[in-house]
Amino acid sequence: MSRIVFLLGSFYPNFSAVGYCGYQVQKCLAESHDITVISLRDDTALPLEDQHEGLRILRVETPAIKQRNSLRATGGRRAQLGLTALRAKGALKRLLSPATIDWALVRAYLDQLEALTPAPQAIVPLVFPFESVLAALAYKRAHPGTRVLPYLFDDFADSGSLHVLKLARWLKRGRHLRLERQMLQKADAILAMHPLRAHFEAPFEQPLRDKITFLEHPLLFAPKAQNLPPKDATIRLCYTGSLIGKVREPDYLLELLQAIRPADPMRADFYVMGNNAHKVQPLSGPRRVEIANHGRVAKPMADAAVQGADVLLNLGEAQGRQVSSKIFEYMATGKPILHLAYVAQDVVSGILAKYPLALCLLQERDRFAENVRQAEAFLARCRGRQLSFDEVAALYPEALPQATAELMERLTEHDVHPPIQAEEEKRLMTSSNALTP
Repeated sequence: MSRIVFLLGSFYPNFSAVGYCGYQVQKCLAESHDITVISLRDDTALPLEDQHEGLRILRVETPAIKQRNSLRATGGRRAQLGLTALRAKGALKRLLSPATIDWALVRAYLDQLEALTPAPQAIVPLVFPFESVLAALAYKRAHPGTRVLPYLFDDFADSGSLHVLKLARWLKRGRHLRLERQMLQKADAILAMHPLRAHFEAPFEQPLRDKITFLEHPLLFAPKAQNLPPKDATIRLCYTGSLIGKVREPDYLLELLQAIRPADPMRADFYVMGNNAHKVQPLSGPRRVEIANHGRVAKPMADAAVQGADVLLNLGEAQGRQVSSKIFEYMATGKPILHLAYVAQDVVSGILAKYPLALCLLQERDRFAENVRQAEAFLARCRGRQLSFDEVAALYPEALPQATAELMERLTEHDVHPPIQAEEEKRLMTSSNALTP
């Protein structure tokens, strides 16, 4: 039984979106492989070593993570001030650094890898964080027999969430592209989400791009929670996820909901986190729509809310390039989806184009009255309708976790991509800097 090691950020029980995607693939692989997950220890209550559903979990900390965990555990006003100061210090450090890399995290991952016996057959670093890739490649230099298969959900060099200031992103872009180039050169193969295709086309040569297999988020699986029967005639809408300023803001959606005049009473439940979550103000009484903000909740509670809804709400991100993993969880329910996009070329709108029970609207002021009309017609037409999981799976077979797991197995055993010619590889290698902090 071969050993595959995954490097990622937050994992069980506090899954990040990327961690949750990896988890679905890992469960498929665990049936025939020894799977170890090296993740961040984001809570002092979590043990450094753990087991979950056949997965061995090893957690790592940096000095900054330890300090943050300690302050969170302490609680109180002084601890909150300490957390604010720690965040400010981290933001300033990232801003002033030549590259937005936490080298302490790279070392923490690498130390844990070096402690493994025997050496793994393959390492799969998930991005974000990009530090996972750098640690895996550093390990490969000392253990060339280990295959490295980066699994990319976001691009590094042009990330808007990682580089908040556009000027800083522009100033560091050359260095970050060199790090991405080293990943392409030294990794055995790369898996990446479809929206990243455009990011890799311009800066990198075809022989490097040939190492990338583009695929879909592995989140299409039958939901465990069962549909809840309607309690009354109320139309129930549900939004789950993050609301972040300048990335995914709720203002247009909230205005749209209050402008809709449905035939029956309507209620919208929000299960949200992020710095814009406070914008969802509760509404009740003799109104057209009742709005409730439940804040951040455990995933089982959010999943149950989704199963109890008639229509699911989704917001695209500002640039329209990121695919929220949540959209596949929504589609897996087979329920109607109302999606609001910021830009015409929004990738989620493209995914939903073949989903029969979806309405995609563009958040533009001059379209508002027409958007209200279309939303009213959509609610009247699609309420109570639902696709079976088999119908959805037939539309999106690439999004099944087993599809990614099977590809990863093949890449673990042998190279399915054309090799880079020796002279071309030599030229590419000499055009970049060494992988050092």
